[in-house]
Amino acid sequence: MQVEHLRCESPAMVHKDVYAHMIAYNLIRNLIAHTSIIHNTSPTRLSHKGAIQSLSAFIDIGRADELPAALRFVSHIQKMAEA
Repeated sequence: MQVEHLRCESPAMVHKDVYAHMIAYNLIRNLIAHTSIIHNTSPTRLSHKGAIQSLSAFIDIGRADELPAALRFVSHIQKMAEA
């Protein structure tokens, strides 16, 4: 999620950027937890990177309007991190 390179200059913006990455990370982990329950598997068997790639693919095919608001937020944070 590109957290190793923060481009912010002020301490306040660095804090906001770190918080945004933490929120996005935790939302992805929540997605993994829900997916593991639905598919009756352990969350440790699902990768964070794979979850992000699946979410990105789902958004790229134009079904973003079907996503819950929290997942749209994750997508937005991811795109901000990649920019």
